[in-house]
Amino acid sequence: MPKPLTFESWLQPEASGLFCLPGKFHIDPHRPVPRAVITHGHSDHARPGHGAVLATPETIAIMQMRLGPECAGSFQALALASGLASAAWQCGCFRQGICSAARRL
Repeated sequence: MPKPLTFESWLQPEASGLFCLPGKFHIDPHRPVPRAVITHGHSDHARPGHGAVLATPETIAIMQMRLGPECAGSFQALALASGLASAAWQCGCFRQGICSAARRL
């Protein structure tokens, strides 16, 4: 039987950036990844080449203006003070423009 994940093991540093194991996404990755949560539009966070991007509408607009409308395979907008969840994780965007890390539901 596989060992259950502990909350402390959910976020793991990788070569591409911080990886959320239960959500299977990277947070502000340095390199193109299949699934990215981009916390804000600064160039050290918003980079091209990701398969799918989850970000605020404002961050998506900045990315598309700076990097081109097809700088990622797809975009999903998540408004401030809202959230997105699966059976095991949750991601939310807050006033600072920063998406929270996953947390156990």
